[in-house]
Amino acid sequence: MNENFFNVVIPTRNRLATLQHSLKTVLNQSYDNYMVIVSDNYSNDGTCEFINGLNCAKIRYYNTGRSLSMSSNFEFAISKVSEGFVIVIGDDDGLLPHALKDINDILNQERVFAISSRIVTYYWPGGSPSQDLLIVPTRGSGTARKTSAESLRKVLTGDLHYSELPMLYTGGVVHSDLIEKARNSAGRFYNSFTPDMYSGIAIASVVDQFLRCEAPFAISGISKYSNGQSQLGVSKNESIAEDFFRVNDVPFYHTLGDGKIKSIHLLTLEAYIQSGFLRGDGDQIDMVRQFEIVAAKASRKLRGDTLAYLKVHCLFNPRLMSKSQIVIHLLRVKYALSNAIRKFDRLIFWNPIPVAGKIRNIYEASEYVMNVKLSLGEKILYKLKYVKEKIGKQN
Repeated sequence: MNENFFNVVIPTRNRLATLQHSLKTVLNQSYDNYMVIVSDNYSNDGTCEFINGLNCAKIRYYNTGRSLSMSSNFEFAISKVSEGFVIVIGDDDGLLPHALKDINDILNQERVFAISSRIVTYYWPGGSPSQDLLIVPTRGSGTARKTSAESLRKVLTGDLHYSELPMLYTGGVVHSDLIEKARNSAGRFYNSFTPDMYSGIAIASVVDQFLRCEAPFAISGISKYSNGQSQLGVSKNESIAEDFFRVNDVPFYHTLGDGKIKSIHLLTLEAYIQSGFLRGDGDQIDMVRQFEIVAAKASRKLRGDTLAYLKVHCLFNPRLMSKSQIVIHLLRVKYALSNAIRKFDRLIFWNPIPVAGKIRNIYEASEYVMNVKLSLGEKILYKLKYVKEKIGKQN
């Protein structure tokens, strides 16, 4: 059996508190043919000293030498990879203990160059309103080949979340040849300030098919340092989002405003447009329909702010009883039904496990996931408690 080589890349910046545990999940693999690349975005919290102190031959440490934007740090990081497969994880994320072995087995069996997978989610202590919680998918270990063009179409219509694409981020596995194929004329891969969203769309644009795996390989850690949580308003730490925008050096697509909007679909749309050069001249986008989708997907709490942003930055202001306003209402019904199905799926095929006092970090979470055995009664109790807390937070 072929032992594929893996580059496990961890971009980081002043997050040694979580990085040290994320690193431990990678160094704890039951597979040996890999290298860890730590891309340190000019940290001043002792990250360099900690890595040097490990004296580990499996780790290659690189420092950017100056403070870079998130996308530029990711770009710097992947410039250090060797030939083989690439896995990028956040510095508060982790791998499950048998992840690389399991991925290698799948690659040998399926002969694919890009993989998307479900993930375990771990809410670090103090990370969000759902702190000290593990959410573990339970659908099994099936795989399915997905057509990239169809998946991209569904992402653009709002019927598929961007994370189900073969992202170059937590839960995704991509061959280095595809990264090279997706570079622009200047040799840059990341052409949007949202590197996770952009990478999934870019990779799906240069490969005909990818594999979707039900079994998780990675744990997405939601901590107080998470950029996405801060930008979308889930985290109360708004300073992270402010810093993210302050150092950004990849211009947001000019007709979509400044990107300071709590809309996953508009951010996904921007990444889609920025990667358009990979799909050729036949890639036509109905921008009015896209703005209708953005408006329809906005939560009740954010509808006013979202419509105001679209009016100011995108010149989209549907009049009362206009065609667009009717479409928005119809789309809201459609997405409400889709969300209800998704929540039911989550209730049936995911186990929410409270872990306060049991685990303290992503490494302990990775070990816990492999060993925890829940009784039927515990599964039902935890799910009911999870649903009750979610309903309570919405009211």
